[in-house]
Amino acid sequence: MLQTGEVINGIYEIISVIDKGGMSVVYLAMNRRANKQWAIKEVRKTGDKKLDVVRQNLIVEIDMLKKLNHPNLPSIIDVIDKDDTFLIVMDYIQGNSLQKVLKNEGAQPQERVVRWGIQICDVLQYLHSQNPPIIYRDMKPANVMLKPDGNITVIDFGTAREFKIDSTEDTTCLGTKGYAAPEQYRGSKHHQTDERTDIYNLGVTLYHLLTNKHPNEPPYVLKPITEWNSNLSTGLEKIIIKCTREDPDERYQSCAELMYDLQHYRDGDIKNLKKSKMRLGAFAAAVILSLSCGITSASFHQKYKNSIVADYNTQLEKVSSASSYDEKLLYCLSAISIDPANVSAYDELINMFITKQPDSDETEPVFTADEDNILNSLILGKTDSIVKGLEKKTGIDYEGQSFSSPPLDSLKQNSEDYAQFCYDTGIAYWFYYEDDTSRKSNAVTWFSKAEKAAADGSEIAVNASLYEKIGDFYNNIYDLNYRGADSGKYAEYWNNLKALNSTELDAGLKVRLYEEMLTNIIIYAANLKVDQVSYKDISDMIEYISQQLETDEISRVFRSEEIKKLIPQAVEKLNMTYPEAIDGSSSEGGEQ
Repeated sequence: MLQTGEVINGIYEIISVIDKGGMSVVYLAMNRRANKQWAIKEVRKTGDKKLDVVRQNLIVEIDMLKKLNHPNLPSIIDVIDKDDTFLIVMDYIQGNSLQKVLKNEGAQPQERVVRWGIQICDVLQYLHSQNPPIIYRDMKPANVMLKPDGNITVIDFGTAREFKIDSTEDTTCLGTKGYAAPEQYRGSKHHQTDERTDIYNLGVTLYHLLTNKHPNEPPYVLKPITEWNSNLSTGLEKIIIKCTREDPDERYQSCAELMYDLQHYRDGDIKNLKKSKMRLGAFAAAVILSLSCGITSASFHQKYKNSIVADYNTQLEKVSSASSYDEKLLYCLSAISIDPANVSAYDELINMFITKQPDSDETEPVFTADEDNILNSLILGKTDSIVKGLEKKTGIDYEGQSFSSPPLDSLKQNSEDYAQFCYDTGIAYWFYYEDDTSRKSNAVTWFSKAEKAAADGSEIAVNASLYEKIGDFYNNIYDLNYRGADSGKYAEYWNNLKALNSTELDAGLKVRLYEEMLTNIIIYAANLKVDQVSYKDISDMIEYISQQLETDEISRVFRSEEIKKLIPQAVEKLNMTYPEAIDGSSSEGGEQ
């Protein structure tokens, strides 16, 4: 094994061990000259025949992988052939494997899994488009890394295959038990692995992520996902079933085809046709009755409009008086279905998502993944399964309608209301969403919609633009840093944070923004200095935040005491980064 502090080829200093496998060890290394971290995989040379085959495959595949270039694949920078080992220098991928995410968090929300699946499809499609096609053959949660920015990286192919006999995570040259397609076990000329093999592996991986049921553990079969969780999408269930057909000819024939269906998985959800037909019949009967009674079309239209207003207001009143979260949610959805152009019920819904519920175990408001799923279903106008679940929970009949089109299409008719709704939704994601890896990217999507809908120069347009710029920083900074193209980005980000701090925010949001600013001082102090952000600028902001946390308005917010603990850490990091400022020196740019 390599030793901590050992320098390889005069360039890479070994910092620590990241992971160990059957015939390999992965280290974190630092190129001190470039101040950049790398991962080094040490693969032992051995006399074991099986492992010798793997080693030979490794040599061939490394040369192949060095030619690949995809944002969701690690780059191999160097291969060092030593007496008893190969050292493979590659990108260091920050984050955790999806296997670890499953272990720590359990089954994942379907929106997250779909996002990951789409990215994996893009990687596999890229590999399959090579000449000759590259077949990955070993897709599983352990081989996908989730980065801090919410994106994934596919790892561990073209490197050593690890043999772990009689383990659910055994890796062979043909794949992993449970995830491997039938043709991988039958390896003959009649069952050659191809692109559809990767599609099978991915289907099982999505199944595992959605259900947290390992495919090589009891019951040893891939049951329909809704049998494990009835709230999961039936459209997504159909996709996974098609991916994992035993006959490759019955699966998706390309990852492009699979990606399209993942992007539109809600289209395959079962619709509540019976309820829709009943409502349509009732409306038709009302029209016939009105005509038979001699009511003019104009007066009928007015009465119908008045009826909608009355029904809508009734549902909003029920939201206010409802005793449980589920009842409030049911009435909100009902109101939106009755008059989707009225913003009031949307406001109630978002407010529910960012308000601590009385029966919640959380110590503060949390916008949950389940609520994210509800919102996305509403946006598509596909709430029937959610309504059915709420009716069952509450024992209350739904008094709304099925959507004939996405409800936001109606809300967009009033650009001011639509802009405010999009802005408020962006705020909900930015400050309250429980999934740290995707909260900013989700928020930026909504802020972008808000800016486009709002009047030029309006408060919403200006503030939404600030959030967009800060969100773009979070989403892109890792890639920019890797390419050495991040110069000036940290100062721009800092100035946008300060501008955001000057906007009108309630006490709860201020505290969350202060947390964000202090945390990023701790993380990016050195980068801010390189970008010529002065010690005084940062120090003044820390002092300002410290004073604000002592005010009556802010100190009453639950998180304020916790945020105060970040202040000494930020001060310490600032002083370590700007020692010349502490020594009393004064110069331009990043020193004072």
